[in-house]
Amino acid sequence: MTSRRQGSPPIPSAATTVRGERKLENADKQEGYHRVERSYGSFARRFTLPSTVEMGNVTAQSHDGVLRIFLPKKAETKPRQIKVQTDSSLGGQGMGRTVPIA
Repeated sequence: MTSRRQGSPPIPSAATTVRGERKLENADKQEGYHRVERSYGSFARRFTLPSTVEMGNVTAQSHDGVLRIFLPKKAETKPRQIKVQTDSSLGGQGMGRTVPIA
């Protein structure tokens, strides 16, 4: 029995389509008969990638008929912490003053 899948991952976009072709042949030789089954056909799967995917670093691997697509996440913006002074931390001098936040 031989199984073979051919396919090439597309260049990623927001909506991505994976296409390929499957070919399968199963031969059975016994005394008195010879039987061959063949199965083949093309396939396509379409899906939408989330906006958190880093499109430039998408990779794909095919091994033993299994296609693995790696979708790395974008580096998220780290949250900043801003220290805000209250009236009590200014010793009562900050009443009515606006404290700039950088």
